[in-house]
Amino acid sequence: MDLFEYPEWDQIAARVGKKADEVFKKIGPDRIPCEDKEFDVVFAFEVLEHAPDPEHFLCEMRRVARKYILLSVPDCNPAHPLHKYSLALHHWTDRTHAQFFTRSSLVGLLDKAGLEVLHVGGSYRIQLGNAFWDSLRIPGRIRRFGQNLTNRLQLSPVFYSGILVKCAV
Repeated sequence: MDLFEYPEWDQIAARVGKKADEVFKKIGPDRIPCEDKEFDVVFAFEVLEHAPDPEHFLCEMRRVARKYILLSVPDCNPAHPLHKYSLALHHWTDRTHAQFFTRSSLVGLLDKAGLEVLHVGGSYRIQLGNAFWDSLRIPGRIRRFGQNLTNRLQLSPVFYSGILVKCAV
């Protein structure tokens, strides 16, 4: 289910011998078309920032979940370390985003929606060392060796562009 419909749905569904509407469903932000407590776990990755009323959407997820909700949203904290390097990630400029979250604003919203936050971490790992090695015009084998060495020795900073949260219902 998604708030938007994508042209790729036809191709993806065809790979498993089905029609797009048998595999995917476009939904509105007002009601998730599922029964109460229908799923043990509800996943919402990169969805909540598109919802016009995120608190209501979280309440809908809580309604259809029995145990847990896992969600990821872009980290739009203006003090994010990537700003130091003048790196603007797509989610900071995406016009389809109706909401922008920081860790604290997201946790506050989850609490307001009656969810128990069990874990808050990062999603979508970014290693600037990899970008450096990718920018060099050297053979792929040497580039991969440099990336692996830089990563193993932890020579470059690691950032996360998203916030990953596990909640209990």
